[in-house]
Amino acid sequence: MCSFLAIDVLADTPSRPNIVFILADDMGWSDPGFLGGDIETPNLDRLARDGMFFPHFFNHAKCEPTRASLMTGVHFHRQTKDHVTRDFQNVTTIANVLKDAGYHTACAGKWHLPGQPTDHGFDRFFGLVEGAANHFDPDARLQLDKRCYLHMKLAFDGKPFSVADDNFYSTDAFTDYALQFLGECPSDSPFFLYLAYTAPHWPLQAPVSNIQKYGGRYSEGWDRLRAERHQHLIQAGVLPDNFLRADRDPDVVAWETLNNQQQTDAARCMEVHAAMVDRLDEQIGRIISYLEREGELENTLICFASDNGVSAETRFNRTPDKAAGAVDSFRTLPLGFCNAVNTPFQRYKNWNANGGIGSPFIAFWPGHIEGGRVNNKPINILDVMPTLLDASATAYPDDLRPLDRQSILPDLTGQTVDKNEPTNGKSDAMYFQLKFGKGVNQKAVVQWPWKAWFDRTSGWHLYRLDRDWAETVDLKKENPEQLATLIDSYDRFDEEAKKQQERN
Repeated sequence: MCSFLAIDVLADTPSRPNIVFILADDMGWSDPGFLGGDIETPNLDRLARDGMFFPHFFNHAKCEPTRASLMTGVHFHRQTKDHVTRDFQNVTTIANVLKDAGYHTACAGKWHLPGQPTDHGFDRFFGLVEGAANHFDPDARLQLDKRCYLHMKLAFDGKPFSVADDNFYSTDAFTDYALQFLGECPSDSPFFLYLAYTAPHWPLQAPVSNIQKYGGRYSEGWDRLRAERHQHLIQAGVLPDNFLRADRDPDVVAWETLNNQQQTDAARCMEVHAAMVDRLDEQIGRIISYLEREGELENTLICFASDNGVSAETRFNRTPDKAAGAVDSFRTLPLGFCNAVNTPFQRYKNWNANGGIGSPFIAFWPGHIEGGRVNNKPINILDVMPTLLDASATAYPDDLRPLDRQSILPDLTGQTVDKNEPTNGKSDAMYFQLKFGKGVNQKAVVQWPWKAWFDRTSGWHLYRLDRDWAETVDLKKENPEQLATLIDSYDRFDEEAKKQQERN
């Protein structure tokens, strides 16, 4: 359970901050400029520079599991038998709790959870109810699998919404409505904004002006980009000088083996991916500028993360003969560039390797969070809800299932003994699972500094993350007892979660 400040949650006090939680979609781990160096993200760079950056932040490797855990503070595996959350049972959402505490609540962007946000505590909503769509024309139909997966109309406050603007672009539109919702907030109420962008999720589409900024930048290929990003991470002080990045994905060919046409096409896809991240950052800048103009920035806690690692779902590359970027294209990022933008890790979204469950996390709160700090404490998406409730002096209902993890507010505000190390040298165990079809494809448990990771095709692996964050050396043969301990911990969690599912 979380420890909350003993303050009347309805009191009108400056200690109750506004809260803005920004979630990117399928962003590569080293995509932000302050990490990778090749994409221009001055606003994310500012938040990291003037806030606190957590490199060891863990998500749940896929859109819905991460979002369910974020919204409820309860592990998604306790709520559903697979990775699809069909209902919120015996839990509530952070929007419900904050709304009851007097917050004005708004959501803009991608929901991808049961019902609609307005069913679960949000006063206002504009965005996609499900998982993805054409960024220029959300009503466009495209047959992906057996069902027409991408006929997902927008919704506005629970009602269908059709786009009538020829200049529509999802990232811009979500920001437009977010700013509208902030402008409607009563002057005597703090606000909670959940801004869940769909960038840089496929299809690769971006405004021409942003794409042009990156013309020719990636013509030397994914091997060069991986090396450059690795070096930039070392120069930025995020990685030590002797840090070993994961080897090139064995399914990725060397760049020089591609012909000129293949190289040109792949580089164009990477240019559009970069443009989508660039545009995302521009729109985040609009939110920051609004808060500054309104005099609210000093009393606003801003958090940023991605829902999982970059997507390597190349099976959705439905228009391979069309250049990426325009409304009539539907392209995905080539596997080699997926490998590069996830530097220094192996694997991607849908994997429980760190390339799937790792994402950068930034917390910014002027006057409360000391700027320019890198905090190496391992934290989890499940820490977000208790932390935001703690920061807002809001109690969690005691008649529901307790939250799974604790607030990290002391780490943010400098109340811990050592802000740069995990408490007592370790953190509470974190559990991960993904199920597709029959059986569990991916599972993992992190008990810092150890991690056990299971892949259906290769079995269990063991890594020591404080020395091998990129998971390059499997230690299962040298440490069988440690692996057995972690597997036992996972099995006990899994058994308890299944019992919770039955109670639900």
